[in-house]
Amino acid sequence: MAEREIAAELTRIRSQAGMLLTVDRYDNLLRSGRISRGKAWLAGMLDVKPVLSFDTDGHVVPIERVRGRENLEARVRKYQPQDCFVSLATGVLGTHVGPGAWGIFYQVEDGLTTPVGQGGPPHE
Repeated sequence: MAEREIAAELTRIRSQAGMLLTVDRYDNLLRSGRISRGKAWLAGMLDVKPVLSFDTDGHVVPIERVRGRENLEARVRKYQPQDCFVSLATGVLGTHVGPGAWGIFYQVEDGLTTPVGQGGPPHE
């Protein structure tokens, strides 16, 4: 398989995948310098949970803020996953997000089952 084909497939898959992440408390984000003390205090007082994702360059960015854990969980329940895998976070990720954080990593399947570079049209 040519490097160009691999790069094209990775680009295709990346456009169909993503991540949603939230933290329960702001302590670790504050310690790591990812949020200011004022924003952490105000968000904590208002019970605002940030929803983070990747931008097109792969940087983690806030995409939404939700009041209360119940509202956050209600938004996530609307998805109907085909497969669901549960795993603990790595130590590095856990250091930044702290206890009570959770994330969803997803990939939308498009029905292509022919491996890139195998020739022939993709089929379902």
